[in-house]
Amino acid sequence: MEERRLLVFVRSPEKGRVKRRIAAFLGDDAALALYRCFVEDTLGLARQAACPFTVCFHPPEARPVVEAWLGPEVRCVPQMGKDLGERMYRALCKALDEARRVVLIGSDIPGLPPEMLLEAFAGLETHDAVIGPSVDGGYYLIGFTSEAVLPAPFEAIGWGAPDVFRSTMDIFQEKKLTVHILPPWNDLDEYGDLEAFYASSTNEPEGRLRTVDLLRSLFRKA
Repeated sequence: MEERRLLVFVRSPEKGRVKRRIAAFLGDDAALALYRCFVEDTLGLARQAACPFTVCFHPPEARPVVEAWLGPEVRCVPQMGKDLGERMYRALCKALDEARRVVLIGSDIPGLPPEMLLEAFAGLETHDAVIGPSVDGGYYLIGFTSEAVLPAPFEAIGWGAPDVFRSTMDIFQEKKLTVHILPPWNDLDEYGDLEAFYASSTNEPEGRLRTVDLLRSLFRKA
């Protein structure tokens, strides 16, 4: 059994179906290009942290598109379930059959430091669960040990609402799970998030983050 496994949740990179709120400002082509950069930078984060990872893609029929995009060396599995909560829970359970500690992230955190992933897995050495609150009231990361995962944090949650993190923490408390809380981070859902991320990344060297390189080009044209 593996000690740890990272799950990265992604959507099929289809024009008009990803980052729609950003597309409202920058257009579908730019939103799609940014989404591809988000994912590629997030996988780069996993590699920097030396975390074995699996890409969990949606919808399930997108396997040929996702595998052609990410390459044969990336392990890809479909997300299964009727809604986001069920897909996350089922992916965690499946991974925890093979690893003692599993952490799940989305693909909207291209600038997350690798040290945060390492802290998440370290937190699971002494806690049942780990969670990273996002600035908008949700969370950008969640993880469990193989003994502690349970469906309650993924049921009856209003995904996208501003109280997702608080509701999840209430469930952890009710179920008496010990939780390691990571520092807050801002995922990139809105155009304003992009502007803030870009403003904080002006000193990034060219070539380190594809997202920053693309934003430099986009904002230069704007």
